[in-house]
Amino acid sequence: MQEIPCKDYVVQVGHGLLASVPSQLLQLLPNITSFIVVSDSNVAPLYAQTLLQGFKRRAELYVIPAGEASKNRRMKAAIEDFMLEKRMHRDCCVVALGGGVVGDLAGFVASTYMRGVPFVQIPTSLLACVDSSIGGKTGIDVEAGKNLVGAFHQPKRVFVDLDLLSTLPKRELINGMAEIIKAGAIYSDALFSMLESNVDAILALKQDVVLSMVAASIAIKTTVVDEDEKEHGLRAILNFGHSIGHGIEAIMQPELLHGECVAIGMVKEAEIARGLGLCTSATVGRLLRCIKAFGLPVRVPSRAATATVLERMEVDKKNSGGIKKLILLTSIGKVHSNPFTVAVEDSRIAHVLEPQVLVVPPSQPISGTVNVPGSKSISNRVLLLAALGAGTCRISGLLHSDDTQVMMDVLQYLGAQFSWEDDGDVLVVVGTAGKFPPSVPSHWYLSNAGTAARFLTTVATLAGSKVHLTGNARMQERPISDLVDALVANGCAIEYGNRKGCPPLEISPTGLPGGVLHLAGKVSSQYVSSVLLSAPYADAPLELQLAEDNPTSFPYIQMTTQLMELFGIHVQTLGSKNRFVVPQGVYSNPPRVHVEVDASSATYPLALAAISGGRVVVPGLGQSSCQGDAAFFTALEAMGCTGGQDDSCTYVQGPPRGSLKAIEIDMETMTDAFMTLAVLAAAATGRTKITGIANQRVKECNRIAVMVEELAKCGVESGELPDGIWIQGRGGGLLTPPLTFPNIPAKIACHNDHRIAMSFAVLGAYWPHIVITDKECTDKTFPSFWDECSTALRVSFQVPSYPPPPLATKAASTIYLIGMRGVGKTSLGKHAASALGLHWIDMDEYLEAHPLLLGMPIKEYVAVHGWAAFRAQEVACLQLWAKDPPQNTIISCGGGVVESAAAVALLTQASNVIYLQRELADVQAALAHDTSRPAYGEAIADVFHRRAPLFAASSSFVFAMLAGDVDYPRINRDFERLVTVVLGRFDSNALKSQPDSYFVSLTFPHYTSKKTLIETVTHKAHAVELRVDLLESVEKPFIAHQVAALRAASTLPIIYTVRTVDQGGAFPNDSKRVFDLLQFGIALGCEVIDMECCWPAADQLDLIASKRGSAILASFHAIHERSSAERVRELFDLCAWNGQVDIAKVVLKAYDVADALMVHRVAQECRDRWPFDMPCIALCTTEAGKLSRVLNRTLTPVTHAALPVAAAPGQLSIDEIESLRRTLGMVQGSK
Repeated sequence: MQEIPCKDYVVQVGHGLLASVPSQLLQLLPNITSFIVVSDSNVAPLYAQTLLQGFKRRAELYVIPAGEASKNRRMKAAIEDFMLEKRMHRDCCVVALGGGVVGDLAGFVASTYMRGVPFVQIPTSLLACVDSSIGGKTGIDVEAGKNLVGAFHQPKRVFVDLDLLSTLPKRELINGMAEIIKAGAIYSDALFSMLESNVDAILALKQDVVLSMVAASIAIKTTVVDEDEKEHGLRAILNFGHSIGHGIEAIMQPELLHGECVAIGMVKEAEIARGLGLCTSATVGRLLRCIKAFGLPVRVPSRAATATVLERMEVDKKNSGGIKKLILLTSIGKVHSNPFTVAVEDSRIAHVLEPQVLVVPPSQPISGTVNVPGSKSISNRVLLLAALGAGTCRISGLLHSDDTQVMMDVLQYLGAQFSWEDDGDVLVVVGTAGKFPPSVPSHWYLSNAGTAARFLTTVATLAGSKVHLTGNARMQERPISDLVDALVANGCAIEYGNRKGCPPLEISPTGLPGGVLHLAGKVSSQYVSSVLLSAPYADAPLELQLAEDNPTSFPYIQMTTQLMELFGIHVQTLGSKNRFVVPQGVYSNPPRVHVEVDASSATYPLALAAISGGRVVVPGLGQSSCQGDAAFFTALEAMGCTGGQDDSCTYVQGPPRGSLKAIEIDMETMTDAFMTLAVLAAAATGRTKITGIANQRVKECNRIAVMVEELAKCGVESGELPDGIWIQGRGGGLLTPPLTFPNIPAKIACHNDHRIAMSFAVLGAYWPHIVITDKECTDKTFPSFWDECSTALRVSFQVPSYPPPPLATKAASTIYLIGMRGVGKTSLGKHAASALGLHWIDMDEYLEAHPLLLGMPIKEYVAVHGWAAFRAQEVACLQLWAKDPPQNTIISCGGGVVESAAAVALLTQASNVIYLQRELADVQAALAHDTSRPAYGEAIADVFHRRAPLFAASSSFVFAMLAGDVDYPRINRDFERLVTVVLGRFDSNALKSQPDSYFVSLTFPHYTSKKTLIETVTHKAHAVELRVDLLESVEKPFIAHQVAALRAASTLPIIYTVRTVDQGGAFPNDSKRVFDLLQFGIALGCEVIDMECCWPAADQLDLIASKRGSAILASFHAIHERSSAERVRELFDLCAWNGQVDIAKVVLKAYDVADALMVHRVAQECRDRWPFDMPCIALCTTEAGKLSRVLNRTLTPVTHAALPVAAAPGQLSIDEIESLRRTLGMVQGSK
């Protein structure tokens, strides 16, 4: 037990203190005649009686509902009234037994009751132990913000019984770690280092470690409080992470806990400090890794909109004069001082909060000197070598990134020891000498760190116990079969855990037998390096023989062998660079190793010089570099730059803006740099051809395909080659973008790939309107990329500001129809325009009539000028309409409009593009007798299949027609219905306000040939639910045809639902696939989309933002355990999305009829409480929950006797519900 003084009281920290508290208080406070123990509904049943039984004087217990919602004026008054009723006077003492809510509330009561009575803190959560229980801050929340009404009232004593943490849920334990990490970050490098080194022991509540940690954290707070009790100076540092954290918490509670929000706030405030030059990437990296190691979040939730966070931050005690003031780190253990709070403008805060960034092209050439972080390739190799080696090695220049942290985590499992020196600039590694513990943690999660996955696959064969090696969804798509097959053939035991050829892997501790090992290294040189790095620990000398004479990325294999030599193992390279002999041995750790800068990361600042005509220098990347990408400057020279290297740096001088030259280049030795060159090629004159990069298809994404897709958004034509890419440049010395460049933001999908983000940032410095949608993915290799570009190169970035939602814009009333000839673009467009009061334009007729475009029939124009010239005129036409969209107009485009990449880019940026789909046979039949238009010059089937993906890429909506369907009046009706949704004219209010409304849940595997049956089961219903998860196929073409069939059978609004297994459905629990299909439901124009709220908020927010004219029904099915009223209240709040959705639906599992009554009551309470009008669907499953279906009066899901099965247990038909309501005397048609 330890006693830590604070002001005029003591904080006791230890194990098993609770039972001694009553006797200690009787001795400490002899004049107290009565005690009131204030606790909450979670803690009181566990510990309150221990206290009450120990007091020899009068003691009362007051229990509040658990949760932040209890920390309010009403609850304070209720406690005070209780004390008055019990005749408590100034000689009473308030004892707070609970977490921060209980402590803050009880302390505030004590500060005002009888003008102040003594109180004592017994914190039961880790967060309260180290934070709120110490320092005398008390208070309550009000509507304007958290803790804005309160008082300073010091406790008489604080008892921190660490045994109470054993009953704390793990998430609450981790929640408290945020405050301890904060304490170390602002005041004690020693505490912070202790946290870094003891993650597992802390989470396992190892007594001595936890005692030392909590005592150290408390000592920091008491020291600060002693010096500055009323927060006039030093005490402000305790708010590190809280300014941004509180802004996020005000939006995200109760979904996120206080410590989770503070964790995010610490990362973002540290990033601001780095951007201001106050701390280094090493400092931010250590903080980020420590926070993530304890399982705390580090990214701003999508639901926490930047503008709203900034608004909530305005109510902060540190602010003055309308300026936001933050605590900023200078290093681990130190903050900026004199003053401790630093004024920071909103734009800088917004930059770190916002995941997206708009690159602003500079008016002058980009020049400067850029400090690039350490090489990822070298960092990962050196980390592994030092961990396998004998002795201590100090590594400087190490890359601080997600990938290296993943590697370090696993190497710690194997017994390697890590510590930091020089504020994180030097990593000290104590190696294992290849001797691992007999048992290691079995689950190795490597996220999307491909290098770590490949290197550690071979290492895992040397471990002392079986290993499950896995990663995120993309990792589980990345091939590793060549490496696994080679190891298995050598005698290792490795099995695929899911899909053959990809992780996860089940690896047995067989050791590496050695001898001759045959390996195919074409896909990745990292397979080769994986075997080489572990080879000295094989059971026999190992000879590695590659299948290829010229292995892929050979410079990186050389890098591996050179580093192995540095660590004392000499590798013989034989033959034509495809045979390697590795002796047995143990790596000998050199005292010091310096990691040179990352050559791949250096390509981006060098490319900024090339594209803008500036001069950029990258120190630390010299001519002796072992990295293949270090030769990137030679490719730039071929494009027209001047450049060079000396012993210590690389420099590039770009040519005048717009004068880069296209080249043909084999980039096999520097494959990771191809994307940088590709964006330069987009700004060059001529066609560039890049080959030798086939391995880039199996990186973080299929980089070649993604580059083609994203360049098209920018109006750049490109295409895939068998082992590369071609790019048609759009340069030519223009000081402004070509007229064909879309004047609308090109939102670059980064695919969680750092190189995609940084490459398009380079292009954004040449052409305007390029938005990087995930700027934080650069943390993988270049965490300070945006800061370096801003400070060293003066490149400007902005938070993107988009025009109003599509339905409120001028362009939103313009609809483009695309699709093959003969699909009905003209007839459908004409009918819908007439029915809905819109204008209609035939693009071909417009081109023929416009004197500045064709001015003659298309057939004649093509005969004279050719198809390419005609396509250019189509693009010019689309540009006119993009600049000044015809309002309230349907435009039927020509079938071949998508043959031009520029046209595809323009259509992609348009608000409403509908792809009309018909079967090939129907198209061929329609065109069989059409002689009015020029011939294709190729088979219709070939054109059909070539254009299909282009139509799909260009469109935002899809209208599918059934095969052989010739019921044109009904097809016109169904298309009119789609256009109504597209234009936002579907009135969901009519559906939501309909008294006693129902929707029937279809459970058919398909809807073809079921028109009569569907008419029967939907009788008296107000909507029909399409259960995608119950269809016989979930392929998109099949779903599109089911929507067409359902529209043909019923005019009722469609509720489009993909119900997952955990939510009571049949679809796999895969959020990526779920939301992809939900987005497809929006594209199909379904009137209502059911969005499950169990998935990440980011996915939900994306769906809400893209819902167009569809309504969102937000649902949660809590069907696996009994739910309390408080939990149901949280679920309704979760589903209501602060009024951003249209309907909130919560479904419980009923254990008895009381659950049905409870869910109905809570739904009504929520509706009364919410400041917005939100219809609720409140239901219970099972027989016991049927009453809920009778009580629910809005869109009650129903079944029908003619359906194969009911969609949910306890579901009733409309007739059954109405009969029960009549029996109960409930008036039909009223709510």
